Amino acid sequence: AVGLYIERKGILEFLELARRMPEYKFIWFGYTKPALIPLKISDAIKNKFVAPVRSSGDIEGSGGCKLVGPCGEVVIDKGVIVADRHIHFSVEDAEEYGVKDKDVVSVKVEGKKGGIMHNVLCRVSPKFALDFHIDTDDACAFELSNGDQVEIIKE
Repeated sequence: AVGLYIERKGILEFLELARRMPEYKFIWFGYTKPALIPLKISDAIKNKFVAPVRSSGDIEGSGGCKLVGPCGEVVIDKGVIVADRHIHFSVEDAEEYGVKDKDVVSVKVEGKKGGIMHNVLCRVSPKFALDFHIDTDDACAFELSNGDQVEIIKE
């Protein structure tokens, strides 16, 4: 497999498959700086981490931990964070939606468990494609799946 080792990229399913099929060698290509590995809020609570909510990469003053996996362990002195909700916009998409980099909006979700998520950071770059990023706790709470449509509400 290829990708960042974060949950939405399928790392948990990959590891489970490798566990079930020990007769095969499984290799995950890709590297994520240990300081950028996101935690779900529930993991932070369960493991009693002090994990501030902030933008990925903003790790100053955050806690550290020891990550133990099937290929060894890594100790980091900082980098335990819960990534904030954010939307990636291309420059063109940002113009179309009337937002700027670092604006904060809300997102409305329809459906049986619909509602509004506040404090959603807008991130604008010519390298980005329009995409809403939330952790699995938020996705489960609102019954969201990849590809679902949401509505941006400017605050």
